[in-house]
Amino acid sequence: MGVNHEGGVIGKREEREPDRTFSQTGKTNNNRKTKEYRKGRFTEKEDRDLTKFYNMYIDDHRHNIFAVIEPLLNRNSKSLRERYCNHLDPNIDRSELTKEEKAKIKSIYESLKTTSFSEIARILNQSNAKRSEKRRTDLLIRNYLSPRLRKEKRIKDRMSIQNILNN
Repeated sequence: MGVNHEGGVIGKREEREPDRTFSQTGKTNNNRKTKEYRKGRFTEKEDRDLTKFYNMYIDDHRHNIFAVIEPLLNRNSKSLRERYCNHLDPNIDRSELTKEEKAKIKSIYESLKTTSFSEIARILNQSNAKRSEKRRTDLLIRNYLSPRLRKEKRIKDRMSIQNILNN
């Protein structure tokens, strides 16, 4: 439930009028989904088609390629971009992280003091550029770093509870 621009209560998103005009700006509410996209796991056929369409359109529509592919696969362009960039791109390095990369990730995290995995991946990939053309994704960094951060937090919490109990 929310409040509309006139102070009235609005229910679920589906109950709203699709093209309501806002009196103050004169703009219409076009951010409502007008098309139902397929959701859930990508099939092997969708992966093949996405890769094929991406390779077909890469030269023509570099900046909005996934918007071009969107109606062909009946998927949201954001989910298409994420699927390709994080799973299907041939330039992704899927091998196990090396000891040097693990140490680098830890030092980048400690220097940034942020869990912006995309920022950590960008810095790591810049430093790895000399060694390899393949890149590490932010999802790989998140999957490596998150459990270690949770473990550190649990240890710190335990130690602080023990300090409280001992005093």
